[in-house]
Amino acid sequence: AKEKYHGGLKPFSFQTGERVVKRREAKLFMDVKLSKSKKGRIGLCDGDKPGVLARTFCRTYSLNKETEKKLTRVIRGYMEKNDIEVGGAQAKPAGDE
Repeated sequence: AKEKYHGGLKPFSFQTGERVVKRREAKLFMDVKLSKSKKGRIGLCDGDKPGVLARTFCRTYSLNKETEKKLTRVIRGYMEKNDIEVGGAQAKPAGDE
C-alpha cells in the first residue's frame, strides 16, 4: 500500500534504530582450508553449538553433509581444547537423524 506524502509518494527511508543485531566477541577464530588458495574463518564464542556452526559454514560454502559431520567434530574438539564453552542441546550433524 502506497502512502501519500504531500500529494506524492512517501520517500523511502531506512529505519536503522529499530533493529539491533547483537554480535558476541569471538574468543578464537578457526581457519578452515577450502582449497589451496581459499580458506574460510569461523569465529568461536562461549556457548556456540558446533553443529550449528558447521551447518552454517557448510551451507555458505556449498559443502556436503559428510564434511559437515567432520567439521562438527573438529569444531567441538577445537572448542574443548581451547576452553571455549560448548553450547547445550547440540544440533545433530547431518546424517545422524
